[in-house]
Amino acid sequence: MTTIESLLKEMHQEAETTRKMLARIPDDKYDWQPHEKSMTVRRLATHIADIPSWVEIAIDEDELNFATSTHKEPVINNTAELLEFLEESVRKGGEALSKANDELLKKG
Repeated sequence: MTTIESLLKEMHQEAETTRKMLARIPDDKYDWQPHEKSMTVRRLATHIADIPSWVEIAIDEDELNFATSTHKEPVINNTAELLEFLEESVRKGGEALSKANDELLKKG
């Protein structure tokens, strides 16, 4: 198993755990925050669901600077939307890793 294949396997295992955790968020708690300086549940959950897509950015870009990046997270309003966003994020990250693996195999 190549390193990238191992990373893909781990990404999918982590996505399963993340999916279970995010699926437990009640739709009526998205604006809750434990402290005024804390993120809302909406912001934190969206951030967590977005992380797998950062693989694509890490492979394709020289840096990830949120102050200058065009990468923006959507506004998520319920758990169904959140889980769809996670699936899209995992798909993007997985495709980026697979593409990198294919390119490495071509180079031999």
